[in-house]
Amino acid sequence: NGARNGTSLGSLFFDTDADGLKANHSAKARNQQRLEEASKAMTDLDEKAKSAALRGEEREAELQRVQDALSEAKKESKRLKQLLSSSEDANSALTDELKAFTDSLAAKEESLQA
Repeated sequence: NGARNGTSLGSLFFDTDADGLKANHSAKARNQQRLEEASKAMTDLDEKAKSAALRGEEREAELQRVQDALSEAKKESKRLKQLLSSSEDANSALTDELKAFTDSLAAKEESLQA
């Protein structure tokens, strides 16, 4: 009877150990799956962050291009205003010269008629 009880106790411990090993293996498998899922989630988030950063860099580059174009447009506007002002000054000077010439012609015409 004692031998049987010993065998039964040994069998009981073996079964208990086997159940513990199975539970441990199952827990390891679940933890491995969770680790893989967490790793994939981190990779996905990292890719999203990189993508967002890239879009941010693209937006900054586009903003810089727009600001550069605006700066060039302002320079061109200033240049054209100066050119217009110079043209107006030249027109005014030509108008004055034309008036003086017309006045001179009118004076000569009067002196010829007199």
